[in-house]
Amino acid sequence: MTKPRNPIIRIAEQDTTLPIAGSVNKIKPEAPLTTVGYDKNNSYHGQHFNYIFDNFGEYLQYLLDNVEDNNAVISNLRQQIIDNSVAINRLIPSVGEIYHTESTTNPAIKFGVGTWQLIEESFLVGYQASDPDFGTVGGTGGSRTHNHSVTVSGNTGSAGGQTLTVENTGWGNDGVPPSPSVSKTAGELIVGSGNVDNTETLESLNGSTQSKTLNVDSHQHTFSDTANTTTVNNLPPYRVVYIWKRTA
Repeated sequence: MTKPRNPIIRIAEQDTTLPIAGSVNKIKPEAPLTTVGYDKNNSYHGQHFNYIFDNFGEYLQYLLDNVEDNNAVISNLRQQIIDNSVAINRLIPSVGEIYHTESTTNPAIKFGVGTWQLIEESFLVGYQASDPDFGTVGGTGGSRTHNHSVTVSGNTGSAGGQTLTVENTGWGNDGVPPSPSVSKTAGELIVGSGNVDNTETLESLNGSTQSKTLNVDSHQHTFSDTANTTTVNNLPPYRVVYIWKRTA
């Protein structure tokens, strides 16, 4: 319904004295007019109607003024509701977004919208392009523990004869017991012939006064160990929360 084109006309708007009646132009009606209204043969005064018309027009104008003011208020409230709805929608995770909480309430109940999937027993890690493990959004991997296995085997040694050189200190000759008067240097190696015990003679130096080279047989060390498996815990420090992903 549109607003009437003509303005409200108030009757007896002014408070004055009627020139003919010689009294006030408006008189407030009383019972029975205010209770049951006019009846047949009731007398009435024009001042009563003047009061009623003026009172009615005054309230119409009041209502009209407030309706226009209320329309402005309602329009402002409507815009605030729209703005708040947009702001609230921005706070609600979109499809594909993740929501963390320690509350057991499904986000569909909290936000009143969407379908949500609970992600269990998984850590979140940042995306890294071209990384074989972290280069796919939504990819999964990893385990709680890792096994370390070690197997050791092999050998070391030398092939063929080795040589040992013994310096000739100059004291003692072939088959001659060393003289007690000859000085001995700590750490020197004296090689005996093995012929006698208490009068051991020096091993032949083949007449050399410098040194003698002895042959040493080849040798080899072999080592091995069976596989040893150790289980290592991979978990870093953590705090458990509910992780939800909005799917629709």
